Order: sequence, then C-alpha cells, then structure tokens
Amino acid sequence: MVATIERLGLITKESANCAEVLAVGGIPFLTAALRDVASSDDSKDWCAYALANIASVSAAGAAAVVAMGAVPALIASLDRDPIAGKTKLWCAKALAEVAAEAGGASTVVAAGAVPALTAALRDVASSDGTKSWCSRTLARIVEKAADGAAVVVAAGAVPA
Repeated sequence: MVATIERLGLITKESANCAEVLAVGGIPFLTAALRDVASSDDSKDWCAYALANIASVSAAGAAAVVAMGAVPALIASLDRDPIAGKTKLWCAKALAEVAAEAGGASTVVAAGAVPALTAALRDVASSDGTKSWCSRTLARIVEKAADGAAVVVAAGAVPA
C-alpha cells in the first residue's frame, strides 16, 4: 500500500495529473490512509502531500477535497502529537489551499481547524514550513470567513 500511496503523491506533483487522481477515487483512498493509525509516517506524509497538491491545483480540486471528506482527516493529522515527517506541513498547506477558495475558509473553521492550526503554530517542534502554512491558513480565515478574525483571536492565535 505504501508504494501505491507514494505513486499517487508523486504523480500529483504535476497539476495535470491531479484530475486523474480524482477520477480514480484517489481522495477517499488517501483520506482513509491518512486516518488509518496503522499507516506509516511515510504513508501519511504522501497522503497529505497529494491532498495538498490536489487542493492547490484549482477551485475544483479544493472543492473535491472538501466534498470527499478529507478536511477532518487533515485537521486530525495536524493536531496529532507527536508526528514525524512532513505530514503536519502538508496538512496545513492543504487546509490553506481549501481556505483560499470561495466558502473554503468557513468550511475549515466549521470543521474545527483553528485550534489545531493555533497549536501547531505555537508548537516549538513544528517546522518553519508548518508554521508558515498554519499562518497562511489563519490569515485566509481572517480574510474570508465570517467572523474569521474573532475566531482566530478567540483561539489564541494572536493577542486580543
């Protein structure tokens, strides 16, 4: 299974291939593997990477990530402690890409991402890349979600 997940991740490097991953049911497969406690850290890295790439390629890709239920799995993986590899970075990037699209910021807020993003941002063990993507996601929430600023401040991401 690891080889299949890695291949899906690798082919999503090319934005033209993301539609193919969607067509073959890639998002539910990647989401299930991301949620699976038995999945290796490498598998989780590739799952989150592929979901981030799919969400970043177009509004349709971001909408598919939402519609196929990946957002809660991305939040759970971002919030999981400890986690090796780059899973948190890719989860934060995927959430940022979803939040950039129309209605996406509100979806990310409603799914409960703000506390997980805030925790990852404050975690000294988080990489600079993870913190950067968490910051971008929170900024997009402030910009695009109804009451986004209030939600972000209430979560403690910024001083009141």
